Amino acid sequence: PGVLGSFLKEFPQVEVRTTEGFSGRLTEWTLAGEVDFAVIALPPKEGRLRGRRLSFEPILMISSRNSGRQHLEPIDLSSQKGLKIVLPWSNNSIRGLLRPFLQSGQIKYANLIEVDSIPAILDFVETGDYVTFLPLTAVARDLTSGRFIVQPIREPEIACEFYLIYPARSSLSAASLAFIKRL
Repeated sequence: PGVLGSFLKEFPQVEVRTTEGFSGRLTEWTLAGEVDFAVIALPPKEGRLRGRRLSFEPILMISSRNSGRQHLEPIDLSSQKGLKIVLPWSNNSIRGLLRPFLQSGQIKYANLIEVDSIPAILDFVETGDYVTFLPLTAVARDLTSGRFIVQPIREPEIACEFYLIYPARSSLSAASLAFIKRL
């Protein structure tokens, strides 16, 4: 919101359309020209895209404020048993980061549910006894809201990188370039 607000103050004549989606969808939309650029949680593998790394962020464990856990207390996932986990679908980049830890048993779980919407995942976590794992940007507003218990993961270390992507063969508009400069 801060980036968008400052951009619109400087460029009030520019029409802006934002959308939210998982990395695979955003990549498809960028390739199809449906969006000028996107921010995704994977390095671009498609040769028709250019990209640059924007940030490196830790993955955090998110649970209900009624979970009995301590907010912002680092957690060792290898010592947790029987977690009830809700995650994005299997083709999601965050899910891809977690897959090796789930398969190797470094994250032990009793139940795993897949949901194709971050807001729906957060609603599910908020009202139940499930946890999820998301990057800091996904829950930054909730760090002080009291809506969730947010815990940095001490073991195993899990992090993601965010990348700006745009089509390699077309030039970005002046408005897009001005917006990207703020990221």
